[in-house]
Amino acid sequence: MTESVMLEMLDGSSQGRLKLAFTDWPVTPYKLSYEMINECQDLPGIDGPGLYFLFGRDGVYPGLYLGAARYIYSELPDHVMEKTVFAWDQAVVFPLGGLSDLGQTELQNLAFYFYSGVKAAGSYVLWNDFVPRYDNAADLRAVGLTYGKIKETLELLGFDLFQARQKYEDWAEQRVKSELFYIGCGEASALCRLNADCSFTMVMGSRLAPLTDDSSERIAALRKKMQKAGKLKDLATTRDLTFRDALAMLSLIVGTECQECDQLLSLSGLTLSEYLAGAQAVSKKVVQVV
Repeated sequence: MTESVMLEMLDGSSQGRLKLAFTDWPVTPYKLSYEMINECQDLPGIDGPGLYFLFGRDGVYPGLYLGAARYIYSELPDHVMEKTVFAWDQAVVFPLGGLSDLGQTELQNLAFYFYSGVKAAGSYVLWNDFVPRYDNAADLRAVGLTYGKIKETLELLGFDLFQARQKYEDWAEQRVKSELFYIGCGEASALCRLNADCSFTMVMGSRLAPLTDDSSERIAALRKKMQKAGKLKDLATTRDLTFRDALAMLSLIVGTECQECDQLLSLSGLTLSEYLAGAQAVSKKVVQVV
């Protein structure tokens, strides 16, 4: 089956709780703001075991707290109380209770690998007051598969755990230049990243809308070419695809020729033009592309 990822705004707003769903992974990650933690007790799986990552700022550098919990939600409210101890503002939560080959031993090993990797890279100030324990009895295959999926999901959301440490302002600016946009229009559901070089990357698993009588011959021919090259299967992209033109990418996704990019929204709820108006550092370069 072609991998597909779906983004859902649980509160109808990108400022609320975000849910990710994969066709090939029985784990439902959530991205939660600090303000929404107390509204998350009823989210499926969050009352069971899993990993969670708290991202924020420590002085001039980005900070991170990594948690492994038997019951995720029993620990998250405690971190709300610790806001004065370390200034986190975003949580990414991975409920892992649905993975039958992942027990408490494997969970601890996952935490160990992520903690050790971040510490070795020096990418974040680690707020943990403990070092996760490594256990030789763990199922390393299960740990490895889950580790890879969690790392990919965090990168999809704009969190690279192992990049070289930057000052917080530089880290935040880089994240601005790697903003994640989404398109949810009819049967189309796509995630697209605005890259630092001002290109767009449509994320693997994005779903295109079916062609209609209004679809142009250009779009039909391009999709046929993509299918022949193995880049598109059953209207889902089979790999990450990079575009220099936002309108061309949007037209390919929705199936009709678009004249503006208002359907392309950032996770903060802004259209591309609104986003660029507030991101002066990259606006001139991207306007030329769009």
